[in-house]
Amino acid sequence: MWQQTIKNYYPDAVINDAALKFPITNNGWEVEFPDNVDKPTFLVLQDMLTWEPGSRWPRELERIATWSIAKNIDQSKLYVLIWNYDLAEHWNEQQQGMFKCVQFSTFQYNLWEQYTKSHRRLEEAFTATGRKHNALCLNRIDKPHRRSVITYLKRYREVNLSDLHYGRNPYYPGQSFEDYDYDNLKNLLSLQQNYLTSRFSIITESQYSEPRGIISEKTFNAIVALHPFVIIGSAGSLKEIKRLGFKTFPNYFDESYDALSNSTRLDRAMGMTEIHKFRPDDGIKEVCEYNREYFFNELGNRLQSDLHLALLHHSGNVVS
Repeated sequence: MWQQTIKNYYPDAVINDAALKFPITNNGWEVEFPDNVDKPTFLVLQDMLTWEPGSRWPRELERIATWSIAKNIDQSKLYVLIWNYDLAEHWNEQQQGMFKCVQFSTFQYNLWEQYTKSHRRLEEAFTATGRKHNALCLNRIDKPHRRSVITYLKRYREVNLSDLHYGRNPYYPGQSFEDYDYDNLKNLLSLQQNYLTSRFSIITESQYSEPRGIISEKTFNAIVALHPFVIIGSAGSLKEIKRLGFKTFPNYFDESYDALSNSTRLDRAMGMTEIHKFRPDDGIKEVCEYNREYFFNELGNRLQSDLHLALLHHSGNVVS
């Protein structure tokens, strides 16, 4: 459906809906470039982007910029759809005269479609949070910020903690590290008991030190499972969740950590006394139920609306 939204503004648009070449390398993603850009052309960067340490822009946007300048591409006809939040606005403000970026995650939209098709099944599977474990923290791929969180949480017995990269399963094992097949619905359902027996989630998102990160299935899984959450991710993760229309939990957790620097954000979030004393009440239950209903009923519309408004702004066209 999102492709049709683009076609509404640019009927002859050329859309490469997977411009990042698999697999990712140690230097980020290689980009698949078109032979020419004589029509409005959309490169969809379908996965999270990567930065050199200390770099202002992700490697992938720099590669597109270098290619487009070398090929003398008409920049007004080139559009790049990106997942990382706030990056499109920042690029368009700072790189005037270059191709335009549009914030739209095909990953988020496809996940929403997949989960919405199993709406009833997911609601029946995740009915309430439990009391056996205070917190749930699931980790698969090893990353520095996850290593820090795991090291911190190992001291607490009341945390259901997984570290699949090093063979530590959650109390109720789901798919193994080797068997994980990136079917997010299958993976979520395999972890059902872990969510049902825990009060809230400590989410170690896919990115932390990157200037602008992503909101992935890790956060949406907690929302679908009716979990309150703390996000250990890039600065502004909670801000992005709220921009998308969800509610967070400032009455239960000190969410000031979200705006702190990389060097202090994780320590502030993990050191909160609220994490160790957290107990749910009827008020937090209402927020969790709101978030799940919003996910199923509104998130897809919100993502489409964001795409619609961005295209409207860049095209200058009026489309009903």
